[in-house]
Amino acid sequence: MKEVKFYRIEGYFEKNKEKVFFRKEVSAVSEEKAVEKLCFNIGSKHRVKKPVIKIKKVAVISGEELTDPVLKELLLRRE
Repeated sequence: MKEVKFYRIEGYFEKNKEKVFFRKEVSAVSEEKAVEKLCFNIGSKHRVKKPVIKIKKVAVISGEELTDPVLKELLLRRE
């Protein structure tokens, strides 16, 4: 079984000719799955297509670096 890691993804998307910057944390088994999950979430929340979302940085982060309270709770339950 693959280990689930935490990723911090930074980037932006354009909506109404305006750049909207984001920094999100997600849990996934690989970097590709993390980006896919993020694109799905942003696309459904902001109604933007995947090609409009530009990823600038993807980094694996430790549990101590998490800022998302939902992911922190997930980490605590996993330990």
